[in-house]
Amino acid sequence: MGHRTWIYIGLILLIANPAFAKVKDFQFIEDLSFAMPGEISVTQGLNKAEVRRLASKTLIDEGIWAQTTNTLKAKSIVPTHLTYGVSERFELSLEVPYVFLDNAVTDFDGIGDVVLQQKLRVSDQAGGRRWLSSAFGMRVEPPTGDASKGIGNGKTDVEFFGVGMKEIGFTKWLVNVGYNFVGGERYGNELKYNGGVNASIRPGVSFLMEFNGIAGTKNEVYLAPGFLIETRGISFRVGTQFGMSDDSYKYRWNFNLSNSF
Repeated sequence: MGHRTWIYIGLILLIANPAFAKVKDFQFIEDLSFAMPGEISVTQGLNKAEVRRLASKTLIDEGIWAQTTNTLKAKSIVPTHLTYGVSERFELSLEVPYVFLDNAVTDFDGIGDVVLQQKLRVSDQAGGRRWLSSAFGMRVEPPTGDASKGIGNGKTDVEFFGVGMKEIGFTKWLVNVGYNFVGGERYGNELKYNGGVNASIRPGVSFLMEFNGIAGTKNEVYLAPGFLIETRGISFRVGTQFGMSDDSYKYRWNFNLSNSF
């Protein structure tokens, strides 16, 4: 069997494996790849996270504290991402996540909050025309999931982001900065910052090292190594985020399989 067959088999096994039942959403760093004009790109993903057990203390009597553990809900998310190339510089995309919610009381599953995104290329380093490649975009996440069951967030988020990429030799250096206007009075806005390097280690295979952070109501910081494999129009990415702050999950896994037609 060829590489393409093995990639599809691997993704099916990952989705079917019950060990991937406790999951929280996580995406790779936004890059400068664009769908070609008239081209549709389909990405199927799988997101997994180990939930960090948060300990809290309650004062029982003077000088006497009881420590309890907060059990967080666990989610499995299988996102389907569709991208359409409007032109060489502009693309539109839709992400539909299917959510599996697992907690101590009951289980639910269904379509979560969809994500609508547009991305515009501003400059391109190719051919030495610019010092770096850059793009800007906007992401809208309306409350399409059932918030009463915990599948949706019950609020609308709007994020504006910028992407910069510099190619140096066999490496690509990426920086993302985004500001998310979070809907609802109970939530604060978020600043998202990401940096990473993509190093080609052989034709069609690259090593990824990323740094991801979110500052706002919670401060999450992650270090994320991974690999990118590209062959005959198909790309496969696998990565792990290791939590570096108290608000972070212990670790997360992300698998993405992309094909264009």
